[in-house]
Amino acid sequence: HHQASHSSSDHIMDGASTVSYLLSSLSLSDTEVAFVSHAPVMTCEEASSVYNALTPPLSPPFCKNLFVKDKKGGLYLFICEDNTKVELAKIGARFGMGKGLRLADDSILLAALSVKPGGVTPLALQATQVPIRVIIDEKLRNAQRLHFHPQSGNDATVSLSAEDLVAFLKHVGREPTFVDLELKVAVSKDAPPDLAHLVAEKGAAEAALEAAGLTSAGGGGDGGAGDKGSAASAPAPSKAKAKAKAKGAAPAATTPTTNTSPSDPKTLTKRVLALVDNLKGEERERELELTLTLALADAYSNGLVSVCPKPNLRCL
Repeated sequence: HHQASHSSSDHIMDGASTVSYLLSSLSLSDTEVAFVSHAPVMTCEEASSVYNALTPPLSPPFCKNLFVKDKKGGLYLFICEDNTKVELAKIGARFGMGKGLRLADDSILLAALSVKPGGVTPLALQATQVPIRVIIDEKLRNAQRLHFHPQSGNDATVSLSAEDLVAFLKHVGREPTFVDLELKVAVSKDAPPDLAHLVAEKGAAEAALEAAGLTSAGGGGDGGAGDKGSAASAPAPSKAKAKAKAKGAAPAATTPTTNTSPSDPKTLTKRVLALVDNLKGEERERELELTLTLALADAYSNGLVSVCPKPNLRCL
């Protein structure tokens, strides 16, 4: 199979170029794949409303695409109908990693697929070498028409059959797996995880992102991707830091080993996300939080940022 050899915004394809790519690479006819432009849509509900208002309207099933990261850094793209209930905790148990699955952070999405929130699509897989496991819900196996945004954004939709989607995925070096995502499976000592064979290779995605200059495996590097930016996943303050704060004193921390002066907002963002993604241990946490604070203070004083890049992180 052809393996895509690029991963950057220089190769982002819009609806028309995506259709041309599908027609030429899969030898399809223009009746088998098509695209339509429309108003931007951010949610499945918005997409359904817009699709139904088109002339002619697009027919169901309408898909949702979930870009997921496991606790060891593996990346997955789940494709299912918009009304499918995807419980990541239960699927994580079926993977044999408990509650180890979560939606990937927007920065990882951008680094791996060059798309933004609201534009997750399997059609972006032609432009990346990052290992991403593609899992399609069993109910879509025989669908005559599926609808996905092109890589360029959520203001257009490309339509093709499930069979042609699979052909496309294989063409770009991905072997999709069909799974019943709503199947209730009891995992126990006597009933091992039924999806353990689908767990992504540990470290492969990070290595590919780092090789492409998009992230860093080491703390404080110029890399890019962090975990989900929610309060639940934000690094908790260390006991020493909390104690120092209560006394009104500055928190104790080791001297940062990282150059914290960003030259532009993109550099700052990459550095901040790399720091957050690599928090390990209390000492490491204190060092990285101080480095983050210094980086933000430096950027703020130079007018590079006016607000904290993640709402759950404290900054000056």
